[in-house]
Amino acid sequence: NVLKAIPNLNLIEMPLNRNYARCCGGGGGLWTFNNQVSIETTQIRLREDFLPTNVNILTTACPQCQLNFRFASRISSIPKNLIKICDITELIGLAMDH
Repeated sequence: NVLKAIPNLNLIEMPLNRNYARCCGGGGGLWTFNNQVSIETTQIRLREDFLPTNVNILTTACPQCQLNFRFASRISSIPKNLIKICDITELIGLAMDH
């Protein structure tokens, strides 16, 4: 509901979201045990879930998801200007600046 309250925000959710959202690859401390699997999982999420939405900002409330998505997007073949990863509070701040 917080995101829906931001004026002029065109909210597009990933097809699998909320209770059906897939793990970013960082859940349960996977990064600590096998960071390669963690990043591969995150890159799959970016390619299969995020990119098809054709949006340029991925917002999450989960700090681990934010870290994983940022790292995975930096080392992937996705053009750097195509995607911005941010926390909900960052998105609210961006909206307040406009």
